[in-house]
Amino acid sequence: GLTTERGITVGSRVVDLKAAYPGVTLNPQDDFTAPSFYVDDNLTGFLTGITDDSTVTVIRGGIGCGE
Repeated sequence: GLTTERGITVGSRVVDLKAAYPGVTLNPQDDFTAPSFYVDDNLTGFLTGITDDSTVTVIRGGIGCGE
């Protein structure tokens, strides 16, 4: 299946995401957006929450269309 270069995949725990990408930014849910993470402009995604036991639900990578 799809994994990042550091072994993160859909279903990985946030604690593992933080270990693989120490500079990751975790963003809590707001009125419009699910909890998410940001590693850099080429690696972002969505989470079930921002606690260590929460999981990755979506991984987005690369440069978006039209950018």
